[in-house]
Amino acid sequence: MSKWLPALLACLILAPSVSLAQNALPAYQPAAVRQICKAAPVSDTPGGAEVGRVAAGDAITVTDLSLDADGNLHFQYGDATTPRFIASGAARNFCGYGERAAASPTAFLAPPNTCHVIAASRRTLDDVNLFAADYPAYAQVMNVFRSQNGWYAVSLGLISNQIVGQVLSEGPDIPYDAYCSDGANYFEVMDWQDGRFSEPSPPPPADPRDRRREADALFTTALEGDDAEGLRRACLLGNGSSCGHYANLLRQPKDPSDNEVEQITRFDLLGCMLGEPVACNNALFGKSFRNKAVFATFPNRTGAASAPPVLDPELAKIGCDAGLATSCYELAKPAIQYGSKDVTTYLTSVEAMFYACTLKQDGYCRDFAAQMDYRRTVMDSDWPPLVEFGAARVIAGACDDADSADSQECRLTYGRYRRFLESDDGSDDQRRTAVVAIRRGCDAGGLTACAYQSTLSDQFTNDERRTAAAKVRAACDVEKTRGDICDRLATALGDDLPEAQDPIRAEYERRAMTCRTTEGTDGSNPCSDALWYYGGHVSLDDLSVPLALLHETCRAGGKITGCGPLYRYYDGEELLFAGDGVRARFPKRPQKALEVLQIGCAATLEGVGNCGSLGLMLEQTGDFTAAAEAYATGCNTGMTGRTDQYYGQGRVCFWAGENAYNTLRDYANARRWLGFSCYAYDNPYACTYLGLMHAKAEGGPADQVAAAGLYRMGCDMPAELGQRDGQACLLYGQALVAQRETALADAPSVYGDPVIDDEERDAVIAQNLTEASRAYLRACTEEIADACTAHATMLRQWSDGAYPRYDLQCRVIDAQGTMAPAKTCQMFLFYLPAPDGNSDDGWTNVFVWPDGDRTVMFGSDGEPTLNGVPGTWIRPESGWDCIQSSATGRSFCYAAI
Repeated sequence: MSKWLPALLACLILAPSVSLAQNALPAYQPAAVRQICKAAPVSDTPGGAEVGRVAAGDAITVTDLSLDADGNLHFQYGDATTPRFIASGAARNFCGYGERAAASPTAFLAPPNTCHVIAASRRTLDDVNLFAADYPAYAQVMNVFRSQNGWYAVSLGLISNQIVGQVLSEGPDIPYDAYCSDGANYFEVMDWQDGRFSEPSPPPPADPRDRRREADALFTTALEGDDAEGLRRACLLGNGSSCGHYANLLRQPKDPSDNEVEQITRFDLLGCMLGEPVACNNALFGKSFRNKAVFATFPNRTGAASAPPVLDPELAKIGCDAGLATSCYELAKPAIQYGSKDVTTYLTSVEAMFYACTLKQDGYCRDFAAQMDYRRTVMDSDWPPLVEFGAARVIAGACDDADSADSQECRLTYGRYRRFLESDDGSDDQRRTAVVAIRRGCDAGGLTACAYQSTLSDQFTNDERRTAAAKVRAACDVEKTRGDICDRLATALGDDLPEAQDPIRAEYERRAMTCRTTEGTDGSNPCSDALWYYGGHVSLDDLSVPLALLHETCRAGGKITGCGPLYRYYDGEELLFAGDGVRARFPKRPQKALEVLQIGCAATLEGVGNCGSLGLMLEQTGDFTAAAEAYATGCNTGMTGRTDQYYGQGRVCFWAGENAYNTLRDYANARRWLGFSCYAYDNPYACTYLGLMHAKAEGGPADQVAAAGLYRMGCDMPAELGQRDGQACLLYGQALVAQRETALADAPSVYGDPVIDDEERDAVIAQNLTEASRAYLRACTEEIADACTAHATMLRQWSDGAYPRYDLQCRVIDAQGTMAPAKTCQMFLFYLPAPDGNSDDGWTNVFVWPDGDRTVMFGSDGEPTLNGVPGTWIRPESGWDCIQSSATGRSFCYAAI
């Protein structure tokens, strides 16, 4: 066998099959799912008319959140066109978790959504200790449980069962036959003392009920007397509260020893297994499992927003369900700290911080408000005004407890009431509530409340508004650094009030001076800022003042910062102005626009964008030669800038190269400019053009390998830039098929090596064709019809044996457990649309039976599907890996030959 084929086969066979559960694990409950803990009404709006009921034991998938006018949280689920709502009090992540603490006989269950990594089962503790000696890195966090069958199960720790396959297949030093267990059969835990596992001493009662009664009685006695050893023994006998209390005793020293740190972790987690939410919460904090080197064996949760979960999210769900604010914050942390734009992560954070805020603990209402404000970034929509009103009611509790009407909690409350009042929603009583809150805040000296009052002309009289504005002016004159209101006085007050005019004029003059003295970049132009501010706060009907400023700062041989905004004004582009975000267009004057760009297209970095706009304008008139000159000035200048100096050169060089290629046939410059846009600024379309030029020998010698690489860059594989050119994906797929015997695919181990025999050639062909299927699939999702056809054709041809496949043994187990005789089947790796609709994750194994039938297996993070239906990994006997279909109960199995 070649040196590459084993590694390739390891990739082709789904990793989770290596060593999966020998007992069925409960399905992982996704983050968006909530369990219905008690029967509850379903309404058509938050707190609205009842349209049905949900029963205890049901589950919903949350699609959005809402608040009613009283500040109660509601889950939204169901069809987006007919949304349904239930109060959050009826649903939790996990119902009835605390009931474990009263269960008898005791079981050391893994917390929901987690499992014990069982590395070995042994008949005697001597055998257990021999095994543990071979795994010293795990020794201090191992747990050994007695199972119902009398054997001892050795656990390396707890992990999220979402990543079972990844951990068992990738974790170093984890035995091949390790598996994950929910712990339902584990009724006793062994003691760890002096580097060895032993039975608790004295021996516990044999009857589980007697053992539990002794544990509970011992806990009561030990707690009263601060008896550490009594608490330790009560925990080992199954009393979860004892575990947590014993861990807390170990925490009391300021600098616990390493051994004590490990024991704290062990006993917190044991308490969590036994149903104590506080113990689950405590395991998340302090010197806990998260920083221990031994847990780095499992995918590490620290240091990256995208790191897969180990335990943190699951333990945090338990604690947050129980009303522990620190757990709620931990659950919200991926969104708070990393700004995740995943909708489910975001909604989870809003829900968690809502609960934390209602507990009125310091700072949590601020985080709740901050997460509320992040909605547009994640979901591209705003909260409805009534939800803002409800959020104000929630945060108002923290404002009531604040020392000052200008506290952050109070400012957040007033802001939400203001947004609500600026809408037409709500009842008269609700609007009165908001008005009274803002008035009281201003009366109490809250500058933010006074500023908001000055802007609300429909709710307050002109005299009230002027009085509020005067309070703000007077306070800021005395103490100019008092809060952000004074820093933005010109925009904070009602701009129709006399009290606001001096600050507004002063702010415009400040912006005008910045326009005169500061250069613009691609993303920021001080002259645009001056025009934006003047039109929004001074006058939109008479822009003569800011237009004069723009002409002053757009002069031949002089300053050109005003040329860009002046061009957009004369070109009739829709412009945004300050204040209420008014947009306006002005009469189109093409000749004036052209003249402004001719001034602004200077051979300076600030002029790059103007040159690009000038080139586009000249192309529209048909003057491609003049356009090329403008593009050349902009692109050549832009190419001299540093990587942190962006003035639009990426797009300007693309336009320059496109014009040179398509209209002037200037291939030398086209290669240079398109290459800069492709390599320096990841422009996928520039990469496609450049690839075509390499393929056609335009502007240089033909190089099909380089062309394929450029098509790949244009297709955005594997870079995660959020953009791709569908045509590049098609060309990349075609290049891979045409050059399939050349090492072109993403295989660093073989890249550039000559293919020296048939076996290696088959491996390279298979790898390239798999990559081609991915490229075709991506192009197809970009609605490239030829790619869809090529993708379907390749699948049919490969299934028919046109390309290399790998021999395996395959068999089927029926729903009754009868295993059919093995047959020789053949397998290849192919990209198909994933069951969840995400085509980029559609990595599948295609098995072809002797009669030509196909079985398609898709797996991701240990959650496989079989022919599109969810399944479960099983291992009926050594050497065979199987997926059992949830729809039919039948299993498909395969094994190496």
